[in-house]
Parts: sequence; structure tokens; C-alpha cells
Amino acid sequence: MGLRVLTIQCALCFALIAFIASLGPTTGPASGSTAAATFEPPMADMTAGAGSDPAPSSTATFSSTLWVSDVIPLVLAATPAPAPSVVPLALPATPIAPVPTDPCAPTRPLTAPAFIKSGPKDRARVAVTIDDTFGASGAKNVASVLDIAKAKGAKLTFFPTGGAFDDHEKAGLSSVWKRVIADGHEIGNHTYSHWNLLKLADKDIQDELDSTQGRLDQILGFHYEMHLMRPPGGNGGYPDSRSDTNGTRVRCTVQRLGYSMAMWSIDSNGTSGFNDYLYRLQTGVVTNGSIILLHFTTFSVANVSSLIDTLTKRGFELVTVSQLFA
Repeated sequence: MGLRVLTIQCALCFALIAFIASLGPTTGPASGSTAAATFEPPMADMTAGAGSDPAPSSTATFSSTLWVSDVIPLVLAATPAPAPSVVPLALPATPIAPVPTDPCAPTRPLTAPAFIKSGPKDRARVAVTIDDTFGASGAKNVASVLDIAKAKGAKLTFFPTGGAFDDHEKAGLSSVWKRVIADGHEIGNHTYSHWNLLKLADKDIQDELDSTQGRLDQILGFHYEMHLMRPPGGNGGYPDSRSDTNGTRVRCTVQRLGYSMAMWSIDSNGTSGFNDYLYRLQTGVVTNGSIILLHFTTFSVANVSSLIDTLTKRGFELVTVSQLFA
């Protein structure tokens, strides 16, 4: 930009000097910035009388002197000043806040709330859940309950252990779990060994859940992804209990592995089980969204049939735990 302006200025200077030189002989200093040009234009006789023709007279001499030193400032003044260069302002760097990492963030999408104790209260739906199913008798009881549920249009949720799958396979009864899925019921993870999760390290909890998922896939012959888990004895599922020392850690681990921890709102505590527990369930304790916990060791297959009849007559729809939130 500066070189371009200088070039324009020089061109203007030379043009003006050439113009001045063409007006007449130049006198004054032979060289230098103080050279001047002199010219003498003819003037009319200013002394002639009024009304008479102008008479020739001696030529009046008028001299005009222009010096180069006077021209250059004019050229410079006429030359546009270069536009000021714009320097962008340096803005202070804004520190980037670190993105917080949630150690409990699920590694796969949850299909239900992370922690479940009951379902929504705005619909007349309840979930009947059955845990453990140990031994060959457990598989036989599952098969009998499936017959009842199918006849009565009820859906159930089962929480077997991985060890129970081993028992059923040894007894040649593992095919019952294919029927569970085919009939539209739900299977949740109840760990492999039925240990107290509060006493296990995070890696051991993961191994328990992964092993149970693996055993289920083996006996089914295909992958059935379990989205619910229930801690044995409910250990790790009592956030308001003083004994829940490691419960936060357990719930965090379960959630990170992509499971919803499914607890319950009604169990057999305070009863002697069987008919005593059935009576309790039949006398109004069940409400919208209730999740009922059953074990075959304290609740017979016949009692399951009576329970379904009672709940249906009260207007409840029996659905799986996941269906409570659908």
C-alpha cells in the first residue's frame, strides 16, 4: 500500500513540473527544489483616456514564479492518505470448562427408570414377580405357573439366578425359559450365585450379572437381553436404610452396566407365607403400580392362581415390570 502511494505522488510531481516548464523559460536556481518558472503575459495599456482607442504602449510585464518546493506540498496534500490498517483485537481466551463424567452413566440405554420400587399410579396395572426358581422343582413350578398365566391372560416377570439355570439344564428342563419368552413374559437378572452384592467389589458384581446373561443365552440358543436386575435379598436396594452402607456404589455399578434395579413394594415380610401372605394380598394392600414379590418357597402354585383371580376381579391388569412403564 505504501509503495503504491509513493508511486502516485512521484507521478503527480513530474506531471506538474512538466506543465510548469511548458509555460515559459525557467529562471532561478539551476537545480534543487527551489527552481522557479517565469512567464510574461501581454497586458493592455491601462493609461489610455476614456473614449479613445487604446494606444499601443510599452508592454507591461507580469511575472509569476512557481517553485517546486511549493508544488510538492500541494501534491502531497492532494494524494489520499492510505487507509489505516485494521488490526483485530485479541480477545482473551475463554477457558473451556471440563465436561463432567458421570461414573454411573449407563453403557447402554435403560428401558425403565434406573431404580424401581413401584410403577405409575395413574393406571390400574400391577406386576407379579417370582424370584430364584432353584432346583428342578423351580423349573416345574415355572411351567405350571405359565399354564395358569396363559389361561388367565396375565403377564409375569421372573428373576432366576444363573445357578438355577444350571439346575434346570441338569434336570433337562431348561427349555421352560424358551416358553417364558414365547408367552410374552419377562426375565430379569438375579445374579449367578445369589450373593450379597454389598460385600462384592464392582468387578465381581459385573461378573455375576454377565455370567447369568451368558447362561441364559446358552440355554435359549439365542441372545435375550435382560434389562432388569434384582439384587439378592434386596441388598443394595434400600437407599433409606442405615444398613445401605455400600448401596450407592452397588446401584451405580448396576446402572452403569445398563440395568434398572427392580425392587418391590409388597413382599411376604410380616406373614408366615403361603395362605397368610395370600390373604394379605387379597385384602386391599395392592394398589395401582404395585410390584409383588413371590418365592415358590413361601407361595405355592395354587396360591398364584388365586392371586391372579383376585387381582383381576379388582380390575387390575397383570403386566411385566417393564410394561408398567410402557
